[in-house]
Amino acid sequence: MPAPTDRLSSMRKYVESRPDEAFPRYGLAMEYAKAGLLEDADAQFQELRHRHPEYVATYYHHGMLLLRMGRKEDARLTWEEGIRVSSAKGDLHTRGEIEAALLELGAASDPGAAGSR
Repeated sequence: MPAPTDRLSSMRKYVESRPDEAFPRYGLAMEYAKAGLLEDADAQFQELRHRHPEYVATYYHHGMLLLRMGRKEDARLTWEEGIRVSSAKGDLHTRGEIEAALLELGAASDPGAAGSR
């Protein structure tokens, strides 16, 4: 099994050779996040959203990454956009996952909500 840095290097080269393919860039963003390279992951998710705004899986995972980075408002905005995109595509499964994450974020932001569960 290749070392994480070898794997990231290989994935980066693959993405560079196919910059307009969504899935390889999504995979690279996820690998960066897994390796704790949050800024790099964020940059890849942003590029993915720019090049492929219809790639709905991006929105849930980008929002989760933004939360890890302490950027709650950015996560909320990302998820709201993801709900619009997934609704337009008719992807109710992804929309439901994003809505659940958004609800959790709202509950976490509301100190009274924890006691009412």
